Amino acid sequence: MLPIVESHINVLLEDLRLLEILVTGPLGLYSDLKMLRESVPIRGTEDLDRDALRERRTSIVAAVIDVPRLALATIGSTSGTLDTLAQLNESAGSPLAGEWVERARRVLERATEKVAGDVRAAAAKKQAAVDKPRGHRWESVPRK
Repeated sequence: MLPIVESHINVLLEDLRLLEILVTGPLGLYSDLKMLRESVPIRGTEDLDRDALRERRTSIVAAVIDVPRLALATIGSTSGTLDTLAQLNESAGSPLAGEWVERARRVLERATEKVAGDVRAAAAKKQAAVDKPRGHRWESVPRK
């Protein structure tokens, strides 16, 4: 395996682990992200033990300023990694088959739709709170 393939596979695994933490629902999408990670045909794709996973989740959530934006950036990064790996032929030694890459793209597309929808909903909720009258009664002023 060429070093570029190995480094991109490692980045891919870490991005998928991060997405598992950031995109926790719906359950079907979370499960698809987890299955993608577990199906990468190299060592190191297994689940972390409970304590290590809890510690990782806690430290990541505490360190993140904007979870949805980081999730979208990570999805973009993962898509870029897939694009890079797709440009290498078999002699590069990539363990990812074309069908795995296509399945990964579909899962990432669903994740993008979910997270972008969450971002839009949060923005709409924030705007509704701004637009909501705060107990003031607006009366029209008579014209002279």
